[in-house]
Amino acid sequence: MPLLLLHGLLDCSITWPATDLEVGLGYILVDQGYDVWLGNMRGNKYSQKHLNLTTSNPEFWMLSWHEIGIYDLPTMIDRIIEQTKQDLYGNT
Repeated sequence: MPLLLLHGLLDCSITWPATDLEVGLGYILVDQGYDVWLGNMRGNKYSQKHLNLTTSNPEFWMLSWHEIGIYDLPTMIDRIIEQTKQDLYGNT
């Protein structure tokens, strides 16, 4: 079953694989059979691409938690469903 791990404020997806193999949540979940996906929210070091803006443009940084919740998160979930051919409940 796919499982999406998201980082906290001022962090990035490296949080999950950067810890010890025996205690890192990402590794524990993989060992238990989950298909672990790591998400990155806007503006962190792994998420600085935009169709029209660069990071030097102040508009790039004009984002909100609301936008992340209504645009970014559903897009991540849709991508996982598309790639894994499973619905939100793990059914194929």
